[in-house]
Amino acid sequence: MIAKIHTGNNFGGLVNYANDIVKKDAVVVASYGVSLTSNAAITASFKAQAKAHPGVKNFVGHISLSFSPNDKEKVNNDLMALPQVCRHY
Repeated sequence: MIAKIHTGNNFGGLVNYANDIVKKDAVVVASYGVSLTSNAAITASFKAQAKAHPGVKNFVGHISLSFSPNDKEKVNNDLMALPQVCRHY
């Protein structure tokens, strides 16, 4: 597995990039405390949560995971959504 980690402070840009279902066939496999009705709703949820932590500057994080094609049978959305994989802090 290869992971690429990026941080920043633009929720809208990240949500529109990561959740581009037309270009990337993206799906959200797990969420907690975020409205998933649209990209605008996701962005609004993130902004509301960020207001609770005004001292944090780079509050946007994006982690891309690339798995080996050999692991296709082992890695799936159900596995990625398990609590030990996707922790909620």
